[in-house]
Amino acid sequence: MAKIGKIYSTTLSIILIFVCSACALTHGANSDYAATHYSSAQNLWRSTADALQITSQTPINRRVQAQINWYMRHKQYLVNASNNAVPYFYYVYHEIKRRHLPIDLVLLPVVESLYDPFAYSKVGASGIWQLMPSTALGYGIKINWWYDGRRDIIASTNAALNYLSYLHRFFKGDWLLAIAAYNSGEGRIQAAVKKNIRLHKSTSFWALSLPDETRTYVIELLAVGRILSQPNKYHVNLTPIPNSPYFQQVDMSSPIDLPYAANIAGMRLTELLRLNPGYNQWSTGSASRPLLIPVNQVGTFKRNLSKAPKAKTLSWIRYEVEYGDSLNKLANKFNTTDVIVEQVNQLSNNKLHRGQILLIPINSAGINNLSIVEQQREFNALRSTPIINVIEHEVQGGETLSSIARHYGVSVAQLRFWNQLKVNARLQPGMKISIWLKGNTHPRTHIIHYTVKKGDSLFAIAARHNSTVKAIKQYNHLKTDTIVPGMTLKIPSNETTTRIEYTVKKGDTLSAIAKRYGVSVKSIQTTNDLDNIHQLSIGQQLLIYVKDK
Repeated sequence: MAKIGKIYSTTLSIILIFVCSACALTHGANSDYAATHYSSAQNLWRSTADALQITSQTPINRRVQAQINWYMRHKQYLVNASNNAVPYFYYVYHEIKRRHLPIDLVLLPVVESLYDPFAYSKVGASGIWQLMPSTALGYGIKINWWYDGRRDIIASTNAALNYLSYLHRFFKGDWLLAIAAYNSGEGRIQAAVKKNIRLHKSTSFWALSLPDETRTYVIELLAVGRILSQPNKYHVNLTPIPNSPYFQQVDMSSPIDLPYAANIAGMRLTELLRLNPGYNQWSTGSASRPLLIPVNQVGTFKRNLSKAPKAKTLSWIRYEVEYGDSLNKLANKFNTTDVIVEQVNQLSNNKLHRGQILLIPINSAGINNLSIVEQQREFNALRSTPIINVIEHEVQGGETLSSIARHYGVSVAQLRFWNQLKVNARLQPGMKISIWLKGNTHPRTHIIHYTVKKGDSLFAIAARHNSTVKAIKQYNHLKTDTIVPGMTLKIPSNETTTRIEYTVKKGDTLSAIAKRYGVSVKSIQTTNDLDNIHQLSIGQQLLIYVKDK
């Protein structure tokens, strides 16, 4: 896992302000720290300190002491982590205890993310456990446009503990090696172990040649545990955490808007988002996932939800822009306003491009009753993690892992890992395969107009144009597979493309730009709604989709 480092982000500051004000848990310096904060067995920090295993079994050395000294010079680091941990610590603590794992693991999110579910590292790790997308997908976490389970407290904790348990088995019960591997991967740690075996050296964590970041990562965990276990020696003012649930999981029978859910629960949107940080958009989307609600507000939420008209609980749709769409047309189509669509999607101008994804309100009155700018500011202040491009591919008849891998430019091994498929697993039509697309690579649908010829079948046409029978029938509203010669069909052809944003320069022509990128003039015109080939101006932005080789 990737570590975010000792940085206090704007997001973290916002969360800390809210936690302190909402929970009234801010404390000043207290000379009698042990008496105030460790006097009650109901304080989970004390329960953690009493149960530490890895820390107590590892003798302190100069490296650990140096890290302890660093924390003593930067006490606010641990104070901030304890403030952030308030809503989540009870759940994580008891999950670790339920699995009979070392309670020290409850401190890993302190080192990883300061218990900030919106923490995001430069290498793409996210959530309190800082899971990488490939690891998360391999352990069953869903990541899509609506939702990123790496930030979901329950899903990410389950995946992280599963991974740590696997690493513990892999390294034959050595927790220091398992924790090191959580940071840098079991392959790197195993290579260091094998090297020492060849050199007839010790294979303990302290004897291995490891990257500085990985070594420091383990040392930081040990240092935090040592500070926690000796409150009379190290006076760090940690926020007390009661040994009682902070939230309760409420099953939802249908998707729901997050601002609406917060409203009927009697809480601010910010607080709801902090308990449900996995959602990327203003709605739970197409899935009926549970919501986490503070224990003392569950009754209010359930009562109001039972009375809510179904039409009010979901007011948003995910819409993919088609050729000819405009903000005004979409506003009229969905009975809203172009201003709201523009604000919700943070559009810099009213120009749309085909394939663009928009979140569109379908209940105009409900949206207008919200303070949209305030809600959006709250939402975006927290939801700072980039949305990863993960798609679900529905397996068609005749497809194999190899053909799907070739189509999306990934490996068969990656497909197996992301979907937890065994080597001999067989694909069935209709099966959903998760695919993580890197960079700017997107599956893009091109529409081809095809005139049916004698002897044609939908299956043959689909195969010829890299499409599917199901997609052709949907695009042409066909109820059966029957087609006749002379009939014109729209054929959606799936190609993997790279999106390029090109700024027109002096002397540029459409022909020259098209030639440079190996595309047709017509494709640039269609994508950018250009009426003629001379419709260019210096500084103009063009979207160009280049088919990957």
